[in-house]
Amino acid sequence: MISVIIPVYNAEKTIARCIDSVLEQTYQDFEILLIDDGSTDSSGEICKTYADNDSRVKYIKKENGGVSTARNRGIDEAQRKYITFIDSDDWFELVTLERLVATAEENNADMVIPRTRMYFCKPDGSFDKYVYNDDDFELLVTGNDIAGNFEKLRESWALYSTCGRLYRREFLLAAKLRFDTRIKVLEDLCFNLSCLQEANSLVHISDILYNFYVLSIEDYAYKRSYRDYIISNEQVYLAIKSFNEKFGLDFTQGQYDFLVSYWVLAINAVIATEKDRKTANESLRLIADKVESERLYERCTKSNLDRQYHVLFQYKSPFLFNTIDSLKSLKHRLSK
Repeated sequence: MISVIIPVYNAEKTIARCIDSVLEQTYQDFEILLIDDGSTDSSGEICKTYADNDSRVKYIKKENGGVSTARNRGIDEAQRKYITFIDSDDWFELVTLERLVATAEENNADMVIPRTRMYFCKPDGSFDKYVYNDDDFELLVTGNDIAGNFEKLRESWALYSTCGRLYRREFLLAAKLRFDTRIKVLEDLCFNLSCLQEANSLVHISDILYNFYVLSIEDYAYKRSYRDYIISNEQVYLAIKSFNEKFGLDFTQGQYDFLVSYWVLAINAVIATEKDRKTANESLRLIADKVESERLYERCTKSNLDRQYHVLFQYKSPFLFNTIDSLKSLKHRLSK
C-alpha cells in the first residue's frame, strides 16, 4: 500500500534508527526505498545489510545530487499506492503508517498531513522538543476549498515539510509533480504548493506522527548559504503567486510578511557566511533589489523588522546596514 522513500547521505550514525522506525510499524504493508545519494561513509553498507535481510527494503545507489534528486528518484522507483518521505536522521511513531493509510483510504485523499514533533539537540547532548506543526486541528478539504484554507495551512507550518506526509502515487504521476532540484531551502514548501494546485482532496489530522531531528537552531536556520536562499526565495514567491493566480486570490498580509522574513534570513546568512565585504555588500544590494521588485517590503508589516532591515530595504545602503549591525553587536557584547 505504501512506499517509504528515505534519501541517505553520510548518515551512518542515524540511518539504523530511521529504518528501524519503519520496520517496527504496526502497519506492515510497505516497501522501503533507500536512495543513497553518493554517501562516502558506511551508510551504504548499513543500507545494503537491511536490503539483504528484508525483501521489502530496496537499496539504490546514485551519484550525489542533493536530497531533491534522491526524492525524485524514489518517486520514479515507487510501486505502491501511496508515497511518504522520511529523512535519514528522523523517525516515525509506531502507528504512523497505519494512521496515514487509514486516513487516506477513508477520505479518498490525495494528500494527508499529520503534525510533527521537532527535536533540537543541545550542547550537553539533551534535547529540546516542540510540536513543529503547532495547530491541533482536523481538516478535510476538496477542490476550491483547498484555496480557501491555504492560509490556515501555511500559518500552521503544515506545508513546510514533505516528511511524514502521505501522497497518492497516481496523483503525483498524473500531475508530473517532482521536487525542483535547483532549490536547496524551502524545496518542500514549493513541492507542496505545486501539489495543492492539483490536489482534489487534502486531509490534515491532529496526530503527531513524525519526529524531526535538528542538531541546533543555528544549524536549522543557516544550514545553507545565502546564495541558496536567494534562489529559493525567488521560487517560493513564484510558487505562491502561481497558486494565488490559479484560484483568483490576492496576496495576503501574512504571505508578504512570510516572504520578507525569508529574505531577512538570506541577509543573516550573508552576515554569517560571507567574509569578503565587497561580495557581501553586492549580495545585500541584490537582496534589497529583489524585495523591492516585487513590492514586498512596502506591503509587509514593517514594525516587525529591526531598524537595519528598514535601512537596507528603503535606502539599499549596505554601509548603513553594516554600521547599525556592528553597533548592535557591540552593544550586545558590552551588556554581557
